Amino acid sequence: MKFTHDNVLQYIHGFLEGENATEQEKLEAWAYMIKTGYCWQLTMWHGRTAKEYLASGIINEKGQILKP
Repeated sequence: MKFTHDNVLQYIHGFLEGENATEQEKLEAWAYMIKTGYCWQLTMWHGRTAKEYLASGIINEKGQILKP
């Protein structure tokens, strides 16, 4: 999936293009958000959730998925 700032939130929140997103696609969307830093520009919920993915070791700071 090619994510952009325009469609990534659709996958994270499950609407429009991301309505039927798989868990893997949602994880890839979070990885994009972390890699680009977009999650830090949005609401506090996005930043907190990104920090949880980082702290748990699921996604690293470079936006690489380490654990599915």
